[in-house]
Amino acid sequence: MNVTPIPPPTHTHTQMVAAAGVGVAMGNAVPPVKAAAGCVVAGHDDGGVAEAFERFVL
Repeated sequence: MNVTPIPPPTHTHTQMVAAAGVGVAMGNAVPPVKAAAGCVVAGHDDGGVAEAFERFVL
């Protein structure tokens, strides 16, 4: 599986999260990204990815 690293948070991330059908931000995201998201989960080091999958995928 090829994984492309995400660059540091920018205005583009805020636009992407706001335009998503379900915008989910990690708890450690910058404030503008969290404000644009429909949901904020735990930080990536605290199980946030698993939380997002449990809430929206499974």
